[in-house]
Amino acid sequence: MPAGYLADTNGTDNPLAAGPVTLSSSDLQLVRDNLPGALTDGPDPVTVRDPSLPDELPLQRTVNRALRSTTFQSFTMVLEGIHNGIHGWVGGAMSAVPISSYDPIFWAHHSMIDRLWYLWQISPLGADPPAALLDRALAPWPMTVRQTLDISTLGYDYAAQVIG
Repeated sequence: MPAGYLADTNGTDNPLAAGPVTLSSSDLQLVRDNLPGALTDGPDPVTVRDPSLPDELPLQRTVNRALRSTTFQSFTMVLEGIHNGIHGWVGGAMSAVPISSYDPIFWAHHSMIDRLWYLWQISPLGADPPAALLDRALAPWPMTVRQTLDISTLGYDYAAQVIG
């Protein structure tokens, strides 16, 4: 786990360590009943992490394999494996879809997945999703896949280093 996401930072609270969970009391009870151990006990729960050993993280060669994929389908299959592997590796709230976004590490993780997609997109191997997906809305937002393909139109960019 990166040091910035650990609970103690020289005796002060670290907002990256655990995210407060704001759910109705009935939803909170539902999460606690169905996802035991993902949240702390008490009236003001925060997310919990239960990371595995570092050697269980996706390997660099797996990331390279994604970036060297020659089809959209093969790229997305490898990327989805990396994505899911990190959620499982972090454990706790990150391994539970209904509450994973309450953990601050979720946002860094998804930014990295988005960056891998961007790096593959701008590489000579990158390709758009199949035409049948381009006009599909990305619920709950009204934007379509086509409208999100160029991140510069979304107002952000990444440092780019393409693996060749």
